[in-house]
Amino acid sequence: MVVRALASLVLVLIAGCARPSAQDGEDAGGEGSKDLATGKPPPDFAGYDLRGVDLSTPAPGDMALGACPGKNLMTDPMNCGACGKLCMASHVAMNACVAGQCAVGKCSPGFYDVNSMVGDGCECEQEKSENSSTSQCAGAASAGMVTDAMASMITLTGSIVPVGDEDWYEIVGVDSPEANGGCNKYHLKIAFDQNPMNQFRFDVLYDDCKTKASCAMGEQSIGLTVYEFDANKGPMGGNECPCHNGKPPPGAHECKDHSQTVRIRVFRAMAAPPSCESYKLLVTNGV
Repeated sequence: MVVRALASLVLVLIAGCARPSAQDGEDAGGEGSKDLATGKPPPDFAGYDLRGVDLSTPAPGDMALGACPGKNLMTDPMNCGACGKLCMASHVAMNACVAGQCAVGKCSPGFYDVNSMVGDGCECEQEKSENSSTSQCAGAASAGMVTDAMASMITLTGSIVPVGDEDWYEIVGVDSPEANGGCNKYHLKIAFDQNPMNQFRFDVLYDDCKTKASCAMGEQSIGLTVYEFDANKGPMGGNECPCHNGKPPPGAHECKDHSQTVRIRVFRAMAAPPSCESYKLLVTNGV
């Protein structure tokens, strides 16, 4: 009796540990595969974790995080809009993710995103010589001197970056003394040699940063593409050819000294879209 009872107990234990199989005529995903006490699948059942939780359905707290539990696909630049989607662009020091879309968070020093397009990152580089002072009249960069003693020229190049930037230059125009009976050769001219899509303009002010510089025939010196002051076509219609120093004889003109220091403000025309393109200004005298 004892032996038979023990044998029966062993059979019961073995039967309790057995798992139904396809050979037993039951589907592995059917009711026969669940723990009768909890109603959940066995811990090692495919598609479930050790707690018996179905992994194919995210937990309510993970629904907003998409397929990357613990990651916010709306704000994470390492998983932006999709698990593993990395935000990365040129000259960007800090990438960002906004509403599931990559964005520029912070540009590398000296670079700017002027077109607001993520694909090319911070596409514009500011001139290395520019600083906060040279973007103001009072700190205008000294660009040198042009004299009519011999034909002379200065070339100014730059770009208007970032948006709203201004480039300021200081130029000294020298009107050298003329021989009596000669012609005053002073002819200060400032003009764009390179102005892509006609997007750049410049103003010309005197050294006080307030007074608009006089130019040929009295035209305005604001919002220009060309500026000229010619001693023989002055703002008052003067003609210093021929001319004499001091009080001129009858029928002649006085050789005046038109030497001046001017400040040039280069900027982008209001209607022009921002870009990385460069301008080139030529400043000449005596030509």
